[in-house]
This record gives sequence, structure tokens and C-alpha cells, in this order.
Amino acid sequence: MHGLILAGGEGSRLAAGGIGVPKPLVEVAGRPQIIGLLETFAALGCRSLACAVRADFPAVARLLDGRRFGPPLTVVECRTPSSLHTLVEGLRAVPAGPVFCSMVDTVMRPADWRVVYRATERHLGGGAELVLAVTPYVDDESPVYVSRGGRDGGDGGDDVRGLSDEPVHPPCVTGGVYGLSAGIRGAAAEAVAGGANRMRGFLKAVVAAGRRVAAVEVLGPLVAIYRSPSYSPLQHRVNDTAIMDATVARLEAQGWRAIKTTELEVEQGRLPAAPLYLNMCQGSLAAEQLMPLESDGAVVVNRPSSALNCHRYRLVKRLGDSMVPFPRTLIHASSAPLPPAGQLKALSPDHQKVWIKRGDVHAERPEDVVATSLDQVAEALQAFTRRGIAWVALQEHVPGPVVKFYGVTDGRFFNWYGSEAGFAGERPAVDENRLQALALEAAAILGLEVFGGDVAFPEPDRPVLIDINDWPSFAPFREDAAQAIAAYITHRIAHRNHA
Repeated sequence: MHGLILAGGEGSRLAAGGIGVPKPLVEVAGRPQIIGLLETFAALGCRSLACAVRADFPAVARLLDGRRFGPPLTVVECRTPSSLHTLVEGLRAVPAGPVFCSMVDTVMRPADWRVVYRATERHLGGGAELVLAVTPYVDDESPVYVSRGGRDGGDGGDDVRGLSDEPVHPPCVTGGVYGLSAGIRGAAAEAVAGGANRMRGFLKAVVAAGRRVAAVEVLGPLVAIYRSPSYSPLQHRVNDTAIMDATVARLEAQGWRAIKTTELEVEQGRLPAAPLYLNMCQGSLAAEQLMPLESDGAVVVNRPSSALNCHRYRLVKRLGDSMVPFPRTLIHASSAPLPPAGQLKALSPDHQKVWIKRGDVHAERPEDVVATSLDQVAEALQAFTRRGIAWVALQEHVPGPVVKFYGVTDGRFFNWYGSEAGFAGERPAVDENRLQALALEAAAILGLEVFGGDVAFPEPDRPVLIDINDWPSFAPFREDAAQAIAAYITHRIAHRNHA
């Protein structure tokens, strides 16, 4: 593509703010932004460079005179009433072919420029006539909002359906960078000849005419929130960190910029603003801080409400109200007298063991989940009381092989292995379809998107959910899981208005 920079504006808003320097000469990172932008375009691979500058600012032309950037540079001096007129003037100096065009005051990270440039090339090569860089970040006194859809007519996707001066949801606005085909180059000149005088009016007319317009989203930051070490005991700490790191790496490869923080930072109210949060928090304090994000339009995976639903006393209630097969479970104060004998016997009808699990978060230590006989329940409860764990879950033992499962809510990833043999061992003979259906149903009830858990099979075709938790480590399948989670999150972002 050829490169074109539009720098023909008067800079009236800068002047009103007391800045007397022409806009192209305003320094970004210590250098005039027009120089930085020309160097960026050259590094991106533009075959030629053109810059339309206002004739009233001779200092800009002098700065560029004699400069070498690699590709040949043409400077066009103009006095134009609008950016659309500046575009047409600049295009006259650009050789035939597709054009990568930017307003002079567009600022992005080098990695973002590369993503936008490559995507613009791809869309123009695939038949799009106009490409718009868009962003969910709205900080403009008069933005142009963009509605997008898929080629199949669904919501989300790269095709531009409409442009508007009125806000749309999810927020998405033009970013001052355009890819122009030969046909659109001619249409811009025809629009000016026909009396058009604003860039936004021209862009709206192109979309309204049914011409194919594609959007390239400049992604904002994502915030990766790492689980508190107290909820990731022993080897889990390394594995929990590893799955988050692997997922973040794949999203960064798509153009996201990651900000990494911890559950403790969130608990203390230090939470960066972002359109996307990867949430491994399990504590109530962090969930309370994150809860407003759910109603503010941010994408949070997993949602704080779903993480709270995994706290055992909530989990028992949610699943108890459903049709999901789940063992008999009593939530009981560890310091209280034993439940009535009839209730205890119901948890062990065949006089097998009873499970006692801490009643809030999932196991932090091995002694948070213990199995005992009926006559030793009182002693086991005392051990929980001494450790300061106020509530426990007394749970029926379910016979049969136990499997551990890992999944993503839309089914793009699901895997499992036998708990006794381990992931490298032989799998028990169970109905895998029923296992997956049970796991997905339980996750949906709790609102989980990334999840794992345990299921017992008293019979090969009768799964019973024992436990489920938010964002496990996926240690046996980490690379495949990270790829699937990143792909799911990308889908969620594209369809966040209907999530």
C-alpha cells in the first residue's frame, strides 16, 4: 500500500487551548508527530509516502524538506476547508493502488500500527473497498460511532453496517486511519466535486451505498488478575499462573496489551480501567470490587458473580435448586452440635464414609477436604473449628470412578481424565457425552465460562457432579486450553453486546 498522512487542518482546537505550534509539529515522545508517523509508515512497508500539509504552516514543509524515510516522499501544500478535501488533494499525489491513510494526530503503539496495517492489507485484498480503524475507547467531542456485523448477517464481526453521530452499544468509534481501494479513491473525488464537505458525511455515504466497508479494531488493554496464593496452594500456584500466562500470551499475539495485577491489588481497590478482564479471583473482597464491571459493559471472564457461585455454600444452593445430579449435602456450622442422627445417616445410607469440606472457597490445603466415618464426624468438625473455618459442607459419598474435567462454556474445549490413574493413565469406561453435558449444564447454572471439576460415576452412564470451580489450572492440557480460552474471549469481545 501507499502511505498518506493528512495534516492540512488549521489546528483551531489546539490554538484555542493556548498551543501555538502547528499540529504536525506537536511532539509525541519527544519528536514532532509528523516525523514519527512518516517513520512508522516507512517501517510498515509503504511503497511511497505522501503528506498533505497546510500551506499556512511553512515550518512543517521546511521540517520535511530534504528528509529521507526510505520510500519516496511527496509533500503537498494545500489550503482546504475539511479533511475530506485534504484527502482528495493528497490522493492526487499518490500513485495508483491501495492507500493506507492516517490523520496526523493519530497515536498508537508500534505493535498496534502493525496489526492495523496488516489487517487493512488483508481486507482490501479480500474485496473490501474501504477499511476503517475503530476503537472502543471514546474520548472525542464529536465521535463517529460504528455499528458492525458479520458477513452472515450476525452481530459482531468486521463488516461495517452503519455510521452514526449517536452512541452505539458496545461503544465503537472511528480512529482516524483508513484503507482506500482504487474505487474509493475515485468516489472521494466525485463526492467533493458534488459538494460534499465533511469526511464523516462521505464515510456515511459509502456505507449507505452498500459498498463493502471493513473495520479493524484497535484493541485496548486487558487486565489479567492473578489468583491470591492463599487460593492456589502448593503446585496449584505455579499451574494457575501458567494457564493465565499462556492465555495472555495468545491474546497479546492478537494485538492486546496486557496489564498484570493480583487479587490483593483488586481487594485494595487498585484496578486499572480496561474493556477486558481475565479474572482468577476467588475471594469475596475482590469479587465485590469487580462486580460493578458486569453492569458497566466490560467483558470479565469469569464474571465475579460466577466465581462467588462456586463458594460451596452458594454452590450447594444453586445446584440443589436444579436438576443437576448432585450428592446430598448439608451446610453446617463447624462449632455447632452435630446434625440430627437421621440427617447424618442419610449422608451415608450404606455406612460408607462422609465427606467434610470447608464451606466457603475451594480447598486451600489437603485438610480442607476430608473423608471420615459417621462416628468420627464430631472430631473432624472440631479440627475445622480450631482452624477458624466457621462453615463446612457435609456431603454424601458417591461410589464409582471419579473423573476430573476441564471446559470452556461453548464447548470449544472439553477434556477429562480418571482421577485415580491420572491424565497419562487409562480412562475409566464412562459415557463421555453425558459427562460433558452435565459439566456444561452445571457451568451454565453458575454462570461459569472457564471451569473445571469432579464427577463420580456410580454407573458408567450416570454421572454425578461432586464439585465444580472457576478457572482451574488446566495443567494436563494447558496449551490447547489456553488457545481455546483466548479464542472464546475473542468471540465474547466481538459479541459482547449480546453476552
